Amino acid sequence: MERILIVDDEGSIRKALQIGLASENYEIDSASNGISGIQMGRQKAYDVLIADLCLPDMTGLDVIEKIKATSPAVIPIVITGKGSMQSSLEAIRLEVADYLEKPLSLASVKESITRGLERRLVKRRETEVQARENLVRDSLTGLPDRSHFMAHIAQAITAGSRDKERYLAVLLIDIDRFKSINDTHGHKVGDGVLIELAQRVKACTSGAGIAARLGEDTFAVLIADAQSDEQVVQKAQACQHTAEQPMIIDGVQVRLGVSIGIVIKHGFLNSGDDVLRDAEMALAHCKKRGGGRVQVFDKAMLEQAVAALQFENELRLGIHNNELILHYQPIIRMRDRRLGGFEALIRWNHPERGLLEPPEFIPKAEEIGLINQIGNWVLEEAGRQFKTWQAQNPRLEKIPLNVNIAVSQFLQPGFTEFLEGILSENNLAPSNLKLELTESVLMEDSNRSIDILESIKEIGIKLAIDDFGTGFSALSYLQQFPLDDLKIGESFIRKLAVNAECYEIVKTIVDLAKKLGLNVVAEGVETEQQLEKVKSLGIDMVQGYYFSRPVEGSAIIDVIKPFR
Repeated sequence: MERILIVDDEGSIRKALQIGLASENYEIDSASNGISGIQMGRQKAYDVLIADLCLPDMTGLDVIEKIKATSPAVIPIVITGKGSMQSSLEAIRLEVADYLEKPLSLASVKESITRGLERRLVKRRETEVQARENLVRDSLTGLPDRSHFMAHIAQAITAGSRDKERYLAVLLIDIDRFKSINDTHGHKVGDGVLIELAQRVKACTSGAGIAARLGEDTFAVLIADAQSDEQVVQKAQACQHTAEQPMIIDGVQVRLGVSIGIVIKHGFLNSGDDVLRDAEMALAHCKKRGGGRVQVFDKAMLEQAVAALQFENELRLGIHNNELILHYQPIIRMRDRRLGGFEALIRWNHPERGLLEPPEFIPKAEEIGLINQIGNWVLEEAGRQFKTWQAQNPRLEKIPLNVNIAVSQFLQPGFTEFLEGILSENNLAPSNLKLELTESVLMEDSNRSIDILESIKEIGIKLAIDDFGTGFSALSYLQQFPLDDLKIGESFIRKLAVNAECYEIVKTIVDLAKKLGLNVVAEGVETEQQLEKVKSLGIDMVQGYYFSRPVEGSAIIDVIKPFR
């Protein structure tokens, strides 16, 4: 029921309107002056306000202005003397819906109220449509957003279910290494790149598709009337070419690398989520191969994704079920063939696949964010095991235990304090622990890495760089980091006896390490020939199958007996 407020100083008009409008199922209130009308308008929300232009204490327009301040949606209708309102600018400003000249006709009042309510309804609907439109458009680029795009996919799928000859294609377009643009040129340029790319992506649709922005630097194109697979791929390649043309943003020339994942459906019955999922898999395939590619989704990708998800679930369950174990490999001093240390090596005792080594599951752990949990467990378990050995063999109190550290684990807040807790909990000397770091750990954030390394060294924990020569291999940066050991990767050691060039490379590494005061460890020594080459190079320590395979903690005491 609509509420109507009548403000008029003539009692006969108020009474006539109250009686005449009551039959229309309106709720009617009235006031005889402006002040009373304003007070009533503040106490209750009205749909229609009928006000006499000339009131004893103020004008009807003053009443309208005051009431609209608290009820903006009210429909104002003004009662006027003959010809006095047609040119009033103030009435236009206040959005007066109508003006009625005296003497009043009840029919004209009812018509005016009906027109006002209908116009308000139309305006509300237009506002709601615009609001919905604004909600589904990206504020930066003006393109439709994900929800709008998904709605269009749903419509295309419905049409495709009726016409089995139709093709549906989605291109998922992503900027390669977009973060580097923001880091190098700032977010203003980054935003400008996105705006320009949005226009280029939109142009790729040629009016026969829908372009949208799905994420920070991810765009999508829906082609609902594709003619063939070849046509879709050609369109994607053309879109990639257009996107990668140089652009000038805020005076800066920027060139992009763009990857595009494609999904093509024939006589499709899939859901929109399935379509987008398949396009994302194709895009991920591009990224894994270095970016700058166009890739069409195929079923093998889905099978791989399902297998990867199953493996991920198995890994999570394996951690929960304590299926991870540690094996240990002795490190032998070359000068006297005595024990120089151990390396803790993680294994996964998979209930179906058997014993899995780190390369088979650690990359997945890094991908899904479990590496810190696993790495911290390794430190805790290795510390506990080492203390048990020391109780059995006091000589081990002077031997270090090497533990591998991942990038994110090394950079996690409070890592130094965590190490101190491991030492304290197991009553180990700081010299009993040696952390093995890859070159990628050191180069991830070199300034921050130096600070962390120095704080670890202050505790007394030793540091080694692992698999040297397989990563950045920048010999010059070794002096920047407070290292104790340099471990040469087994890929080099394997070639020592058969490749003269490899021998010279390793010799250069060893000579530099010696000049920097670093001990050198050869990993992966398996044969007598390799051992002789290592010896000729003056390498300090070795580890590998030649001396011992990695073994469980319970067997290590027997393994090291020959090296006492």
